[in-house]
Amino acid sequence: MIFASARRFSLFAAALVVAGCAVPADWRHGYRPLSTEDGLIAFDAPAFTSRQPARVLFADRLQREEYARFQGGGAQAEIIYLSIRRHLSPRAVLNGVPGLDGMLESWRYLGGRLGEAHEAAARNTEWFKVWYKTFHLSGSGRACMGFRAEWDNNSWDRLNRPTQAVFGYYCAKPGMDISMADAGALVEGFGIRGVTQRLSGQSVAITAVPPSPSQVELAALAQASRGGSLGASQFPLRWATIFSPDGGSDTVVP
Repeated sequence: MIFASARRFSLFAAALVVAGCAVPADWRHGYRPLSTEDGLIAFDAPAFTSRQPARVLFADRLQREEYARFQGGGAQAEIIYLSIRRHLSPRAVLNGVPGLDGMLESWRYLGGRLGEAHEAAARNTEWFKVWYKTFHLSGSGRACMGFRAEWDNNSWDRLNRPTQAVFGYYCAKPGMDISMADAGALVEGFGIRGVTQRLSGQSVAITAVPPSPSQVELAALAQASRGGSLGASQFPLRWATIFSPDGGSDTVVP
């Protein structure tokens, strides 16, 4: 059964390579620009009132990854939302999702600067449990909070891994503090359209990879690969793994 599953996947992948141009446009892996109307990450924080975040989308046949950067009133936040495209890949899950501290270290702005911190707390929402904590950046003392959540576990997967995850941070205006109560209120203001918040109209479609802006330009927005201090250098994370329902080994998708 294991070999049969692997063979079926190999034949399918080979067919896509041979077909080439027959691969649907929304299956092709790559970056896409993302408008405010099509973005799914929402963050209702007072500092960001009337401010629109910068967004970029990465997608392939297995997953959708959205990056959003909020700035305003001296505060800033960065958030990544990952979701498996289950209608295309019912046997795909997110594998190796790190804990809260690991996720915080992945941000350029925070990496290696996590100083004094409170114990993490959890807040249950209707859809998922959010873990969050407050901390100060070593060197500057700037007050920040970070959060993560994962949900929609695939019941066919013997390891019961999630198909959706989100993580991010918020740093207050320099000189302002963030209590754990403040952090809890910020968590309440965070949401995913179509999950925790109503998405008007039809589900947002994933477009074809555009000729412009270039892939390099779009990647730079999320990765800060041109010398910036923000972004996540490892974006896109591409944590999708196809599992075998008969208990065989996972297929890691490049």
